[in-house]
Amino acid sequence: IAVLCSSFLLSSYLLVRKLYGFIPALLACFLLIFSRRDIMYYLWGLWPQTIAFSFVPLIIYCYYKFTDIQADEESKEKDKKHYLKYLYLTIILLSIQYTFHPQAFLFSVAFIFIYSFVLTLSKKRLPFKIKDALAPFALLLILIFLLAPFQFKVFLGMTGVVDIGVAEDTYGFKPENIARLFHWFKIDEKYFASVPSAYFSYSYIYGGYWTLLLLFLGLIFLFIRRKKQDLLIISWLATLYLFL
Repeated sequence: IAVLCSSFLLSSYLLVRKLYGFIPALLACFLLIFSRRDIMYYLWGLWPQTIAFSFVPLIIYCYYKFTDIQADEESKEKDKKHYLKYLYLTIILLSIQYTFHPQAFLFSVAFIFIYSFVLTLSKKRLPFKIKDALAPFALLLILIFLLAPFQFKVFLGMTGVVDIGVAEDTYGFKPENIARLFHWFKIDEKYFASVPSAYFSYSYIYGGYWTLLLLFLGLIFLFIRRKKQDLLIISWLATLYLFL
């Protein structure tokens, strides 16, 4: 369990190394070791959720390779097997991730939408052909239903399609939640019995506000350069921002 819960370090290292090289990958994963939020999740027994998020960097990389090969027509013809491999690897990893925890699955799907939107703005066209996405999408629905039918019902309940015995306002969009985009976690009194107040402190969770300086400097660099791997990281950070 401990190895699986820490596998996010390895998957993040593999992603960053593929995009930027050894030194950036080593530095990024070294800082992740000291994330108190992940340590708390492990101590509280939230292992399925922690393991599910370990799939995120792998899904990101597979989808990145799929869109990268798709954008290059010459490369697509030359590496057709790789094009199909990365497309279906994305689907398989999404399906496996869904069996661990639907929250991580929704995060990955949100990233795919956001990254596709960013690429569309950048290239002035969709990053893939609609016909290429139909069969994989159908396969994804079949796999998640076969691998985790109960969670599939819960997911439909969260979207209001079926009744799963919870109040209607438990899930779904709430206009008042928009304000949460403009502040860090607020201390929620209903969690006091199970979550320490330090959990809601950015400084405590991530070792100080100096990490924000690194974040902003990195964002400035990414927005100025705007290479394809930079757009990928920007999309990942945007997804993190919306989910946190």
